[in-house]
Amino acid sequence: MVGLTFCPVVLPNETFDLEGGTCAPLTVFRYEAILTRDRRYAISVEKDALALVLEKFHHSLATLALPSEPTPISLMSRLDWPNLRELRLRGMRWPEPRTPPVLLFANMPNLRCLALELRIPDDGDPEAVWPPGLPAGTKFPWPELEHLTVANPHPDDELFAHLPPGLRTLALPSCPRKCVKEWLWRYEFRYGLFDHTFYVLKASDLRGVLERCSASGLRHLEIEYDADATECDLLRYLAIAFPGLSSLTLYRYRESEETVVRVEDVVCPFASLKCLQTLSLHLDLETRPKRVVMGWGRGHSESYQTDALEAFIEVLEGVALRIARTVSRSLKRLSLWMPSDGKGPVSANFGVFRDDSVDVRIQREGSTPHERDDVWGI
Repeated sequence: MVGLTFCPVVLPNETFDLEGGTCAPLTVFRYEAILTRDRRYAISVEKDALALVLEKFHHSLATLALPSEPTPISLMSRLDWPNLRELRLRGMRWPEPRTPPVLLFANMPNLRCLALELRIPDDGDPEAVWPPGLPAGTKFPWPELEHLTVANPHPDDELFAHLPPGLRTLALPSCPRKCVKEWLWRYEFRYGLFDHTFYVLKASDLRGVLERCSASGLRHLEIEYDADATECDLLRYLAIAFPGLSSLTLYRYRESEETVVRVEDVVCPFASLKCLQTLSLHLDLETRPKRVVMGWGRGHSESYQTDALEAFIEVLEGVALRIARTVSRSLKRLSLWMPSDGKGPVSANFGVFRDDSVDVRIQREGSTPHERDDVWGI
């Protein structure tokens, strides 16, 4: 279920129960709410309805995806989940309970995929999944975990020092992404931009996270960071620590508007990644087009000029060729972030082709709109 409310209201004469009483075992339950809906929808009646479903099916569920606001977190921490393989929670971080997720969800021992895409309240700060100071006997509760997403990671999170050797995918995005601010609207005021603080790790802090990461067998990595003087050190370490990467997604942001992006400096460390086949980049190029304001007051609008977007595509083609010539010969596909006048940014996709010599050729393969959850980050 996507874009709807699971249980908006219960009428006075309605019985709050599942119809029929007895239900067949349910293995997959996905409820993906668009968080840009009005906040009043995340109310107690919806939480009660979800609690009813989870109490009924927690033994059989293998996949569970929920918006965080109406999710009965305390109840979930008390139930047994013997068959749960995938848990996805997206939305605002819950204020209660204050128990760290590494303890809250320790009753899900067979998880293969865990995605915690949690926004931070505007008056809050990033919190660790496994904060420092837990008892010495605390153990990593998901030994078979293969895919992990932790949005807005805390630089001192002990979780990364205990990752299992079988982990294959690690994603550390900001939520919402800093680069989609232009497409985010404030909830209460339709004419205002989305009013939110964007939490992005500095390159130096992100390197500290990756240095503690015990999963050297990663195949897929996604990172997002603000560039600083240590960015080159971060990228060199990444290539050394995770030599088996087959795909890499990187969102980086310049230190200032005046900074000129040296593309080769960013991608040169990836030349040693002999298995790298797919590379997706937000380079924050200084040549990206700017929006032009049309009109004034509440009737104003901002848009990209068509000729500016077309010119930027030509710039990206040149950048793509430079990247393809710099990174490993194993690279097959390259995607570069670019703005659009649609509902969000797009990825300009390029195929990478090589002959028996050292010659490299790229071919434009169209653009892919970013998924809604990537645009809204929630």
